[in-house]
Amino acid sequence: MQSICFAICLLLFLFSSFRKKIYDPAFIMYGIWSAILFFNLLGAYGINKASSKAYYYVFIGLISFFIGIIIQTIVCTDRIYFKIAQFTINKEKEINYRLIYILSGIVLVLNLIDFLIAVSYLFKGMSYSQIRSWKMEIFEDATNPISGRRSFLEQTFRVIFVEPFATALAPIAVIDFFKKGGKKSNLLVITILNMVLGTISGGGSRLGVITLILMLTIVGAIYKEESKNIVKKMKKKIIVLIIAGIGSIVFFTSQRTRASVFEESYYYIALCIPLFDYWIPTIESGAHTNGMMILHGITRIPCMIFEKVGFGNGELYHLARDYILSANSFRSVGARGANSFVTPFYYLYLDFGIFGIMLGMFLLGYSAEKYYKRICKDMKTQELFIYLLILRGIIFTFIRWDFISTNYVLAYFFVVIFFKKKKSIL
Repeated sequence: MQSICFAICLLLFLFSSFRKKIYDPAFIMYGIWSAILFFNLLGAYGINKASSKAYYYVFIGLISFFIGIIIQTIVCTDRIYFKIAQFTINKEKEINYRLIYILSGIVLVLNLIDFLIAVSYLFKGMSYSQIRSWKMEIFEDATNPISGRRSFLEQTFRVIFVEPFATALAPIAVIDFFKKGGKKSNLLVITILNMVLGTISGGGSRLGVITLILMLTIVGAIYKEESKNIVKKMKKKIIVLIIAGIGSIVFFTSQRTRASVFEESYYYIALCIPLFDYWIPTIESGAHTNGMMILHGITRIPCMIFEKVGFGNGELYHLARDYILSANSFRSVGARGANSFVTPFYYLYLDFGIFGIMLGMFLLGYSAEKYYKRICKDMKTQELFIYLLILRGIIFTFIRWDFISTNYVLAYFFVVIFFKKKKSIL
């Protein structure tokens, strides 16, 4: 089953390459999963072999994603597309810079507090790995200096606003950078500053750096002409930024593990399948959460408040929460332990079994293709913003179903805050 799954995924990747756009959702999805499946076929560095059942579930998910793309491509014609667009995001809007700058100031102050606390402990001899472990603690039980000092009100504000804002800021900053041709890219500077503060206070988390690099690459491919001009004008600065980005990844990798960068990269790409395989007996024998897992990014907020004021949240919410917390616990994937990288199939199966995997991946493929078609035909900034968030969800399929994260779900709502109607020119 492993070889069949890899062969089908590779064929879908080659098929998607005919559209000749690296920001094509199928190209990105099957490119990532071809690499994941290939690395698992290699079985290097003592990584565990996964069962045929794990590959069967992966196969179902990958095929369902492709069916979603095909249905959106064939069934939803241009006529239907433009009728739908009239009732959604049809008019081009402009970026609301003033509001974003104000909100950025609030977020930067809060992130600076976390940064200063983390740095003070690093100077005392604490390792990045220890600081990283603070992120794994539940807020209610947290005793670490960063989360433990927060009030419930501050934590709620961070969950509802600060973390989603940081997630939403990266795509809008990258879009702004290329639309302006690299000139006065204040939003990108703020994003990089925010990322540096978050990386240090998060114990050397590298996903922020990697995500920003990927978004710059994707949007650069979309704005081809602007990209060429930027490269000509800012060649030296771009080289410095690339070196700084790669250097930071290497540095934080060396601080958190003794493994080489290549070995660490291999593990991070390949470990999701054996880790998902570890949990298969649990999810197959456990009770289903009936949609609560998919909706957790939204339900977490009211449930957190209800719990604080003394109301019950219901059995399904607690069941979903337990499954999510379980996925964050470390389990062996061979020569090393790993957590969190359980793939979307873990969460989707827990909701509705095999049908959950089919439904979730179908909707992801369908939505991705819908916005891909929009930006290819008549690209509007706010639609590109949403598409980049969808692509982030696709890229992160080697980790999780990103919609369980409140910061990711609420980031979509910033399309209302980040954009305003264009001023009429008389």
